[in-house]
Amino acid sequence: MARNKEKTIFIVNPVSANGRTSRGWKRLEKDLQEKGYIFDVAYTQRPMHAVDITRNALEKGFERVIAVGGDGTFNEVINGFYLDGEKISKSAALSVLPMGTGGDFSRYLNNKNDINYICYLLEQDHKQACDIVRARFTGWDGKPTERYYLNIFDTGIGSATCYRVNHGSKALGGFFSFLSATLYNLATYKNQYLTVKVNGKEVFQGKSAVAAVANGKYFGGGVMIAPHAKIDDGLLDIVIIEDLSKGEFLKNLPKAYKGEHLTHPQVQYFQGETVSIQSEEKLLLELDGESPGYGDTELKLCHQGMILAV
Repeated sequence: MARNKEKTIFIVNPVSANGRTSRGWKRLEKDLQEKGYIFDVAYTQRPMHAVDITRNALEKGFERVIAVGGDGTFNEVINGFYLDGEKISKSAALSVLPMGTGGDFSRYLNNKNDINYICYLLEQDHKQACDIVRARFTGWDGKPTERYYLNIFDTGIGSATCYRVNHGSKALGGFFSFLSATLYNLATYKNQYLTVKVNGKEVFQGKSAVAAVANGKYFGGGVMIAPHAKIDDGLLDIVIIEDLSKGEFLKNLPKAYKGEHLTHPQVQYFQGETVSIQSEEKLLLELDGESPGYGDTELKLCHQGMILAV
């Protein structure tokens, strides 16, 4: 009979992907139980519930937390590993089972959601320390907010797209939900004036269509916005798409899906450990598939701040 090596909890977002996550997970849960694996399952019931579930699980000694859902669920679980800026457990590991709309970080890890991969995930000991990013901005309640992310932060067309996807139907699935929202925003979005500093030095001032601060490679349902990014290299990859016209943006969108856009003369690329993005306009923000707030943002890389089991 199969046995997982560590005390494990699956945290499932049942409404993820228009409810497809719940249906898919129930089939997998039954298969895992029949194979003899021992684990706990907790279902989220409200926004940010996964944060509380994760903290409670870590305080009870769980060694493996597996997020089941999309990038938003994954991000909530990440934030559950931290309390008042400190990790609750220095040895507990995080895994992700991609069953949501976006799945951009899982795309970077090449994770799967089939039963064979999950069995492998439960039985193996391979762990990888990686960087994590602390973001400070204004929450929707108007108060200063601090939140961690592992994949990508952005403002511009990407954040407007994420906001539209999260507040609409996801029945089309990840790729087409993001693509349709991107095309809609191309018709309505107005580029915003930004000032961007990297490691305290101003690197850009002007109108921008997208400003992304990446630890991983993908966002927006498969756009390879930061093709050189690595989650364990101690650096953030900053990609700024300048004041492109809507026609030029649409023309180059296929290149961005393949990570071939950095050579465009109106795309700037930097690396650093701290990033500041400021604007007199109200910036809509996105991180790890979530739309957590708005406004000026301060980002700081935390070296080796998370342990992944992959």
